[in-house]
Amino acid sequence: MRRWPVELWKMLARASIGYMFVSGAVGKIADLGRFRDDFAAWGAPLPSISAPVTAWVELIAGVMLIVGLLTGMAALALSAIMAGAIWLSVVPGLAGQSTAEFFSNFFYSPEWLLLLVLGAVAWVGAGTLSCDNRLRHANLLVAGHKWNLADPRGLSSAFGA
Repeated sequence: MRRWPVELWKMLARASIGYMFVSGAVGKIADLGRFRDDFAAWGAPLPSISAPVTAWVELIAGVMLIVGLLTGMAALALSAIMAGAIWLSVVPGLAGQSTAEFFSNFFYSPEWLLLLVLGAVAWVGAGTLSCDNRLRHANLLVAGHKWNLADPRGLSSAFGA
């Protein structure tokens, strides 16, 4: 069975989403004052802290998605940001609409669609064209013991525990 189309799709999906977050984060970091003001207008808690943290998480997790490093964790971190964006900016903007209009506009929101795709990336993993795959098959030497990252027992397996 030919797996390369699936692996190529996984790489393109995660790299594309990662690039979206990196490019957005660069703009947010470059004009952090405006981004902080947006957070304050949305009613985000502690905008002077949450805005820069969000921007830097988007940048770092976006790069991690591009290269496929700790992909599940990166996708989950970005999913949390999207959930916050939905709660703070999308849902209030849809207030007062009929139920049909609300759901139609909600399901078309980029934040919802990104949340779904990030969930899929976290679920299916980075694929073979990723740093995660290389690490999974690497045996690390830790304190003189071989440690296989694919071993579900983790570091304890290196020490015979």
